[in-house]
Amino acid sequence: MGAFTDWLCEEWGEEVKPEQAHDLLKRQFLPVRELVDQKTGEVYELPATTTNLDTKEFSEYVERCIKWLGESWGIEILPSEDYREEPKRSLAQDLGESIIAVRAKRKTA
Repeated sequence: MGAFTDWLCEEWGEEVKPEQAHDLLKRQFLPVRELVDQKTGEVYELPATTTNLDTKEFSEYVERCIKWLGESWGIEILPSEDYREEPKRSLAQDLGESIIAVRAKRKTA
């Protein structure tokens, strides 16, 4: 489990899976796609996905997540070279999978 997921578990007092942490970030920063049933007119909201984002869009998503995690939750996301051992993976891969290997620290008041 990544540090963000661990932090959510501790903060919320219940188990949070990496997929759930990823969903939290997607809901916060990606638009929901609406699908309209042509027969009934009923509107369904489809969950957002990061897999359809191009490189620029995904980079912007990651930057929004990093900013929000820092400002709202006091979680500092460090560059991958500061905390990774071989083999290296990009921060975008880690964040995209909600397996964020970071040092989480709370802001001091």
